[in-house]
Amino acid sequence: MFGLDGASLDNIGRVLGKTELPNFTRILQEGMATKLKSVYPYVTAPAWTSIFSGVNPGKHGIFDMVDFSKNGVSTPNMRNSDAAFAWDYLSWAGKKLLVMGVPFIYPAPNVNGIFVTGRFVPELSCYPNEIKDRVDLSGYEYKPTSASRKRKQIGENGMAYYAEVEYSRLRSRINASLKLVDSMKWDAVILVDELPDRLFHYAFDDTSVMSGMFVILDSWLGELMKRMRPEDSLLVVSDHGFTKTSGRIFISDWLRARGYKVSTRNYEYYHPNKASQNSSRKKALRLLRFTKETLTGARSGGDVRAAVGRRLSVASTTGKPGKNTESQNRDTVILTTPERGGCCVWADFPSAEEYDGVIQENQTLVNDLQSLKESGVVKNVFNVEEIYHGKYVTRAPGKFLIEPSDGWAIDIIAEGKGQLTGPTKRDDKGTHALEGLLVLYGRKISSLNRTITIFDVLPTILGLMKLPAPRYLDGKSILTDSISSSV
Repeated sequence: MFGLDGASLDNIGRVLGKTELPNFTRILQEGMATKLKSVYPYVTAPAWTSIFSGVNPGKHGIFDMVDFSKNGVSTPNMRNSDAAFAWDYLSWAGKKLLVMGVPFIYPAPNVNGIFVTGRFVPELSCYPNEIKDRVDLSGYEYKPTSASRKRKQIGENGMAYYAEVEYSRLRSRINASLKLVDSMKWDAVILVDELPDRLFHYAFDDTSVMSGMFVILDSWLGELMKRMRPEDSLLVVSDHGFTKTSGRIFISDWLRARGYKVSTRNYEYYHPNKASQNSSRKKALRLLRFTKETLTGARSGGDVRAAVGRRLSVASTTGKPGKNTESQNRDTVILTTPERGGCCVWADFPSAEEYDGVIQENQTLVNDLQSLKESGVVKNVFNVEEIYHGKYVTRAPGKFLIEPSDGWAIDIIAEGKGQLTGPTKRDDKGTHALEGLLVLYGRKISSLNRTITIFDVLPTILGLMKLPAPRYLDGKSILTDSISSSV
């Protein structure tokens, strides 16, 4: 499996119109290619978790790029989920596997083979640990950089320079992966790379940068295809797509204009009191970097969410995270998002902190939020029970999830000065889209007549490995000859 964070058929096609990508061209022409519907919200953490677990966030418990709870805020970690993942099933079946680049998992799990972590971890982690001594894995070391710092780097050095730095790290990952691929005969290889998502945000409309990236990815794909045996299949998957940013929606102003009080919580501007924003932002970003002190417990199976949450609660100058300094009442709306906004935003009432699983809707707010769809810039307003099911639904950061129309980003901090919408920030070139891609090469299947979702990826992997898929998974294999489940 070759995972490309943020890639889509549309964007590969856009590059193919200007640049030769012989290996992508081959798998698209000779294989089966389809759009892959992501999960809500369509961001990295819940999407890759759903891909590798085959279940929705209501079952695996990871809903966004940040875990919000009454204990604080923390970075999601697949090791804290009780869901089983692709590498678990394959290891249990005695399959020898190589896994590299999976984000939001720390430390590397014990597998029947090798595991190298990807983004959003405190430090590079490998299983077995001695792999670090055999192979240069510097390209897989995660170096967190805030959005503002990235913009500063691009402004000072230019987009071309920033891209070349990322290309160099990508080549390092390619060399490391191929060395390990060649180190033995594997039953399964799972490689995930972050770069499409990383560059699409800032260079979506830069043809030169996009072409340069896909040429390198195409060469990597070609090397993997050379190593395929006659019985092998190749699955190319992305967690979500990308599209050009059209503008911003100033939802906080819109709600205030209708008489609501608005409280916001996120890790970048965590407290509504502007005097405390700067220090809170730094504290929260430090938490997102998985400070070693609070994550020590993860190595022995501790709860990372609780450990990090306790630190933020202690560090907070306003008490419980998410609490506004102004009094809250039934007409107060809490907007939650990992950053200042993005492809989806959570909406809730203060009572949600004591959420018991029973949706008690304020019908006036529901009607107001639904009316946003008439503006054309909001696509959906979901009740969480419409899009999730499972024992962890009550952990969702809000009772409602607001999805903007394609290309629009919701900004919960900026003021619209009386306008619902406004231009995008100068450096925000691309934003997430719901549909990624799935390409199956090396295995003939009949044409598909249904929507394929990211929940179908794990059952398909198990089908390719001639293993049964458990019935509690939320998807099903796209293979016509997949094994019926008896589990």
